[in-house]
Amino acid sequence: MDMKRKIIMLLIVCVAAYIVDEGAMAQEASDATTPIEKLIVRYSGVKGARDFIAVGGKMVVARSLIRATPMAAIAGEVDELAVLKMGNVSEGERKQFESDLHDALKGYRYHGQEQSKDGLVDVYLLMASKNLVSELVIYNPETYSLNSLRGPFPMSELLEIDEGHQP
Repeated sequence: MDMKRKIIMLLIVCVAAYIVDEGAMAQEASDATTPIEKLIVRYSGVKGARDFIAVGGKMVVARSLIRATPMAAIAGEVDELAVLKMGNVSEGERKQFESDLHDALKGYRYHGQEQSKDGLVDVYLLMASKNLVSELVIYNPETYSLNSLRGPFPMSELLEIDEGHQP
């Protein structure tokens, strides 16, 4: 199984473990620092949007779920999980969101597409340095679902995970 599929599986497991409530991110995300975090915070209050963030104490549960996936080796390095679902917002809001998302992703490295159970998703990496990923971003344009997984992820560890789970 390749790294993109593992990342997608991880996020699906984490998201499935929570009921995504409107406005759940307000206080905890007030220190959003990446372009995607800022975008999630900005759109979390839009009517029909659903959002969730796991940070601090909530990461205990999220990490336990991560440890049950092929990404277990980096579970301790995950600092934050954020999800924004824009499928139930007005068409005008969705179009503006997609435009803003496109702008926010300009500083990210496109990693490719992967088929998931909910459709084709795009995977992006925010590099802290040549060998360190600071944020994994997965976007499903069919369901308008944006997922961010933040932490210091050494590329060598991600590659070891990928190599260790080859068929």
